[in-house]
Amino acid sequence: MTPLPLTHMNAMACSTMVVLVAGGCLVQLDRFHPRSWLQSARESGATVVHYLGVMPAMLLAAPPSPADRDHAIRWAFGAGVDPKHHAAFEERFGFPLVEAWAMTETGVAACIMANREPRLVGRACFGRQPDFVEVRLVDDAGQPSAAGDNEPANHRNGGLYGDEDGFVHAHAPRPRMRSMTACQTNPIGKAWTTSHPLDTTAMPKKPTIKPVSPSGMPSCMAR
Repeated sequence: MTPLPLTHMNAMACSTMVVLVAGGCLVQLDRFHPRSWLQSARESGATVVHYLGVMPAMLLAAPPSPADRDHAIRWAFGAGVDPKHHAAFEERFGFPLVEAWAMTETGVAACIMANREPRLVGRACFGRQPDFVEVRLVDDAGQPSAAGDNEPANHRNGGLYGDEDGFVHAHAPRPRMRSMTACQTNPIGKAWTTSHPLDTTAMPKKPTIKPVSPSGMPSCMAR
């Protein structure tokens, strides 16, 4: 089940194509409705759901209910859940949020996802890169970023942390984990990046950072 539009890669490639290949059924909602989302999942019998980072936060904002686990959902696929919401959501609703990263330009062919343990729940981790995906992390100057650096890599990856073991996440990295932080280029114009305003939910939480509202700005990298 997905509330995301079929005009974008998320629902088009990650939801629609998967059910076609698997011979399943796609439940396409008109949009995300926080108050009725769980009811839609329950009535449709959905076993897999698609999310973006802001959705778990909105569902957690509703008062807890005995019906929170009354569904057939086995797992959810998405990206950008706030680290402080990750474990709380899984405990309350009873299914894992599997974080992933990909590019609109490559679809699921170059997807990295935390679909195997350890998933490092609450660490902004989206998993270990598979053997068929090559990742090159560079700094703001376009130079290779050393494994284990606590500085975000920029360039086309929009801000990734890497280390010597192959995982990816958004805060202090653990061996070979990959993760995403705030985009360093033009997020709205998609100038060589697939990040968008929802990625600000993954920004490191610091006392010096006040609430932000993203908006489009001209970029020298715009195509």
